[in-house]
Amino acid sequence: MSKVHVLTGMSGRYSAVLHVPVPVGSNAIGVTWKECLLSGGTKVSILPIGIGKGQITQAEMDQITSGDVIEYQWEIPTNADGSAPSISFIDALAEQEKARHFVETAVQYKYFGYVQE
Repeated sequence: MSKVHVLTGMSGRYSAVLHVPVPVGSNAIGVTWKECLLSGGTKVSILPIGIGKGQITQAEMDQITSGDVIEYQWEIPTNADGSAPSISFIDALAEQEKARHFVETAVQYKYFGYVQE
């Protein structure tokens, strides 16, 4: 299950953070996605730990640092008239962003861990 954290809005966009479970599977040379992401420095969050808005719980941070969840930053556009987007639009956009980021991550880490001997 993905989790969306919408932060602030400015100049026609809202900044947001998307937490996505790391998929099962491996890259082209057999390194698991989890191992790629843990070794690649993605086990961090821009959000502070806490229980308030704009914060994540210690449990969420533990999922990130253990490599079970990856955090992506993204932007949500406002509507053409400048009004805030609907929650259903944000949810649909989050699913698109999740897919887009995974494709980018898969390309980025495709050969991660390969060593020529």
